[in-house]
Amino acid sequence: MLERLKGIGSIAVLLAIMAIIGIVVGFLFLGIHWISGNVLPTMIEIGWILVAITLLVALPMSFLRATRAIAGHAMMLFSYYFGVVAWLSGFLFSYELWGGWAVFIGLIIAGVGVVPIGMLAAAFHSQWSGVGLLFGMVVLTFGVRFYAAYVIVRSQNE
Repeated sequence: MLERLKGIGSIAVLLAIMAIIGIVVGFLFLGIHWISGNVLPTMIEIGWILVAITLLVALPMSFLRATRAIAGHAMMLFSYYFGVVAWLSGFLFSYELWGGWAVFIGLIIAGVGVVPIGMLAAAFHSQWSGVGLLFGMVVLTFGVRFYAAYVIVRSQNE
């Protein structure tokens, strides 16, 4: 009888732990959704400023030997910011157009799947500007990141 109660108690504890994990994941989704909806517009404005700094300051600095390393590291940092904005935008498109299940599937795909899922959601809803926006942010993120890596390696080899 005592063993049976221990078994029931173990199952109850396991169910409680699973419920707590579910609640935490739910709050995480709501938190990221809130950030995407409320903070993302400001982050996009800051992103445009960083694009201007990248093109007008860091890119020309990358051609000068004395400032190449600084420019490379700055552009690498900016590329991570662009990536966060792309991820949050993909999360928002996925959640708003297809719901939480799409975000869940996107998160299963190495955590970055919300961006392609967001592109698909926007495409299926004929929001071509959203598809272009997400695609452009991915190209910007990796274009700047790869160029920054090239500049950093080049500055170290001098």
